Amino acid sequence: RTRTSTMSPALCDATTRRSLPLALLRGSTSRLLTRGFRAAERWKSTTVCMPLFDAMFPFARRSEYFLLFGRRGLAEAQVIVPDAEIEGFLGEIERLLRRMGASSVMISIKLFRGERRLLSFEGDGVCVTIDFARSAATARFLGAFDELCVASRALPNLIKDSRIPRDTVRRCYPGYEEFRDRVRSHDPERRFRSELSE
Repeated sequence: RTRTSTMSPALCDATTRRSLPLALLRGSTSRLLTRGFRAAERWKSTTVCMPLFDAMFPFARRSEYFLLFGRRGLAEAQVIVPDAEIEGFLGEIERLLRRMGASSVMISIKLFRGERRLLSFEGDGVCVTIDFARSAATARFLGAFDELCVASRALPNLIKDSRIPRDTVRRCYPGYEEFRDRVRSHDPERRFRSELSE
């Protein structure tokens, strides 16, 4: 069960994140965390009442979660995977994580419904979000993850993951060319621009 809430999430920015120079969520520590979290969830009663926001975004109000990634912060990938592709997609994620040794700390899965338009993160399917400790292994994993997204017709969230290559965006977003043409038509001199739009 859920209930509404007007509480604001705690703030976490580059300054507060620097309070821990080393990431405490990595490798074996992330495995201990997930095992502890799983055990704690099993001990709860069958029905737990919590605010709707907390149910949808379990770590948003817990800034200590983000602080535990240390000065380098976390890397997060989020995609919408078509229903028909989700089983194979998750199996391949598990295989890549084991092979590449990336420290995945949290994976969440939610059902999504919507219509794909231009560069909006909408569509029918399953939304998969993965949090990582930043490392060389994570960078290698995310490179393979891009190819998996293309092969699975998944839609990566451009706002969550700024390192997604332009070619991956072009191949995953059917509305990419239309969006680019609209921007050029509306603002041919590119007076309004952002890192994401570039």
